Amino acid sequence: MKILHTSDWHIGKIVNNYSMIDDQKIILQQLEDFILNNTIDVLIIAGDLYDRPIPSIESIIIVNNFFYNIINNSDTYIIAIAGNHDSPDRLSHLNFIMESNGLYIKGNISKKIEPIRIIKNGLVVNFYPIPYFSILKSKVILDNQNIKTFNDSFKKYIEYISPMINTSEINISIAHGFFSNLKNKIDETIFSESEISLGGIDIINASHLNIFDYSALGHLHSPQNVIQKKSAYSGSILKYSQSEINQKKSFTVIDIIDKNQINIKTIPFIPKKDMILILDDFYNINFEKHYSEDYVFVQLTNTENIIDPINRLKTIFPYIMGVKFINKQITTDINSIPKDAIINKTVSQIFQTFYKNISKNEITQDQIDIINNLI
Repeated sequence: MKILHTSDWHIGKIVNNYSMIDDQKIILQQLEDFILNNTIDVLIIAGDLYDRPIPSIESIIIVNNFFYNIINNSDTYIIAIAGNHDSPDRLSHLNFIMESNGLYIKGNISKKIEPIRIIKNGLVVNFYPIPYFSILKSKVILDNQNIKTFNDSFKKYIEYISPMINTSEINISIAHGFFSNLKNKIDETIFSESEISLGGIDIINASHLNIFDYSALGHLHSPQNVIQKKSAYSGSILKYSQSEINQKKSFTVIDIIDKNQINIKTIPFIPKKDMILILDDFYNINFEKHYSEDYVFVQLTNTENIIDPINRLKTIFPYIMGVKFINKQITTDINSIPKDAIINKTVSQIFQTFYKNISKNEITQDQIDIINNLI
């Protein structure tokens, strides 16, 4: 059985005032073409189909058209779950109608969990969709007020459903959250700027997934294994923040031979526009040769002011996403300046000390002359 695992579509997302809709259409067309031209038995979408709980009409149409084309032009089943950006109720309100056509959308967790049982080529695989759920919701569902963290929530939920899982068969979970094998420090886990873990409170120990033969995960935007050959993130379909610039976006194809043999490979997406970072002095940027229609973040090393840099750069980077002067981001605690560095000093000397503490550079003679003239 061949399974295509993807997640974190975030359809309708706007990044730095640029709509990603057209780029998302291109990526979904690549997914559709791959599925229709290859034998894919199950498509998994591990949460965050949309970027907001109430998506735009255009976003809904894009997703619905994709589902329609797959269901009507292939024998592929689709299993999708709600992520933290989705509205569970809105996502699953037509689920009971679409299941007969092979589209399963799970928005809310429930105490009664029934696997989606799919049989292909004599192979039986049970899929357990576990959508994103809050600590409060787990307290209500499990009637347990002692739950304090996301790890508590997920652990108790798995303990509750474990007796219902037939471990002699192949079982695959689909989940959305911050899963870690906890062998590394939490800060080594790769996050997106838009998915921030606050003090590790939402980290879930991936060992709770061990009852499953494989877990297809969503929430982290970087493709990465959590437990080798047991659980992995497919990552988002596009780069959605500056922190994701160096990530290679892809989807995952999981080939299940039997319970003990699962082969995994990743296939890269090919976006129309990449997201890149340019780090340079403003005057080193060649306005004739550096033209690019990619999404561009620019970090300038200049210490002097540049008049209207973003609009000037927009002539060669029409999709520029931001400009930052990295040498002007330096801050210091003024109380860290030793008192003997300023006692009995002239105003000019005090300013020179202040300048060095702020900029970490020696002041030039020309700058000293300017200060003296002002004094």
